[in-house]
Amino acid sequence: MNVLPIAALCLGAAIFALGWLPRAVALVGALPAAGGFLLQVIADSTNAPHWVGTLSPFTHLAAVPDAAPDWPGVIGMLTAATALAALGAIGYQHRDQRT
Repeated sequence: MNVLPIAALCLGAAIFALGWLPRAVALVGALPAAGGFLLQVIADSTNAPHWVGTLSPFTHLAAVPDAAPDWPGVIGMLTAATALAALGAIGYQHRDQRT
């Protein structure tokens, strides 16, 4: 259950891509998980500034059951996933009307 927000982010990104970039659904859908993990690893390995590491969704996951869940992070990721899915649905409805 701890990684569910990242899975929702991937789904939201894939729906967004389906509406606006249909040829890149797999790439955009995998970006939150694969790109976020890679960003976290690189930021930790290179001693990058703290704000660079916070761009990764994995930074906002708690070490459950050791620590309580990061509710603001979970809510933020689920909100972003919902917004991406809504934008993707809008793009999908108008996809055939674009030139």
